[in-house]
Amino acid sequence: AFIAPRFHTNQAQIVRYLKARGADVSFFVAGIGQSEVHEDVVPIPFEFLNHRLLRRCMNSFSANPYFSLYRYGIPRLSSLLKLIKDRPDLAVIRTPITAVGLITSFLFRVLGTKLVFYTQTPLFRIDRGVKDKLLNMYAKVMGAVWITPCRGQAVLGAPLANARFFPFSALPHCYKKDWFQDGRISILMVGKFLPRKRHDLLLNALARLPDPSLFRV
Repeated sequence: AFIAPRFHTNQAQIVRYLKARGADVSFFVAGIGQSEVHEDVVPIPFEFLNHRLLRRCMNSFSANPYFSLYRYGIPRLSSLLKLIKDRPDLAVIRTPITAVGLITSFLFRVLGTKLVFYTQTPLFRIDRGVKDKLLNMYAKVMGAVWITPCRGQAVLGAPLANARFFPFSALPHCYKKDWFQDGRISILMVGKFLPRKRHDLLLNALARLPDPSLFRV
């Protein structure tokens, strides 16, 4: 079972991988986005006790309604019973230091379900805040494996004690193309331009090619 604010594209490949190997995969979310594609799994939205109050607050203050529901929402008993109905062997919980994360992780811990905590915290970072230390302690107490797709840079400090680097995966789509505009390969990237996204890694890799002028990013 996956528990997350919403079904994200970067989780599609692992879901596809698990289902191809015979696993039954369920995905519980705080909300469903209009741009999501549910070819591999249909997310199941939580119902919340304090949904109306949160919605009213989010309309005024929050730019990310799904994560706000996930952070502060209290799932109804009916949603929790639906979550544990099939007694999953493994629960992957996104950002566990939230209302939904804490409630579901404690519930699965009582049931003896193996836990995986998933965040996008850099494995290597100089300044470790209270949140990182708290999650590190919580993962240890709950016996959970903590994974992150963000490695950071090893020169920036020691790695998190209980976290493991688990990068996003995607199958390559190889195809033949007869022509390229201006004789160069164009790479278009759409998304947030943030340091943790490591766009610089791609640019540095292209710069090391024998003829980097073949690429336009």
